[in-house]
Amino acid sequence: MHSHATTLDTLRFCEHHALMQKAMMKDKRWYSALNVVAHFGTDFAPGLGDAKARKKAEEMWAVAVMIAGIQEVEGKQYWMQPVSDAEGSPDVRTATVVGRPIDRAPDYAMQDVEVVTYTSASSLESLPEFLLRTKLSPKKSYDALTTILIWAKNSAYCPDKAEWDSVLAGVTSPVTVVLVGQSKKNQPVYSLIQVHPDRKNVIEFDLSKTLLRQGYTGVVNLSLGTKDVTISHPGEEHCPFESFGADCLFMKKNP
Repeated sequence: MHSHATTLDTLRFCEHHALMQKAMMKDKRWYSALNVVAHFGTDFAPGLGDAKARKKAEEMWAVAVMIAGIQEVEGKQYWMQPVSDAEGSPDVRTATVVGRPIDRAPDYAMQDVEVVTYTSASSLESLPEFLLRTKLSPKKSYDALTTILIWAKNSAYCPDKAEWDSVLAGVTSPVTVVLVGQSKKNQPVYSLIQVHPDRKNVIEFDLSKTLLRQGYTGVVNLSLGTKDVTISHPGEEHCPFESFGADCLFMKKNP
């Protein structure tokens, strides 16, 4: 296992309970990173799934990789769910417990994640230039509670801090931007790097070993109320991709 490099000290979460309740009213089911990764490997194996569903599922998978790294750094559980395209933004939401009062339900913090994919077609631009043209463009507007995730789908060179600082020198956006990409060829080893507002290596980790060590936690239902109404479903009763019509082969193979 690789050692921790540093922490995501600028990763922002929304602790506004009204916004958290709004999200729960739309979809009460939240999935673990391991759940999403396992389903993706079966439900969207090469050649399976239509293009629109695959894009949405890939965004969730990238966020699951990010969450696995964050869980390893912080030592606590995160949950995630897809967001309907009808909402416009974000692509994925994540949540984690920030407090467990004795007399009421746990306090959850929520994070909005916008995913942008860096592919071989993007490689004419450096990663900082790509980010500046896309999610950090002056035409875009995200609040400080949004995290932007760059998913490096293909091999990509991540410049040093000086180049990131130079390209993004005029950016005033308050968002945190993180980069996730495979760092070892033919191995499930990934790097999580914060690139804005300050570039720093966070962690390099073996995804398979990390998720297995963190353990399987299934699906949780978060409902509104003053009591603890968090319900855990460790069995495979729901698919993380069901809300956008994916055919869940994983559950068919694992009844």
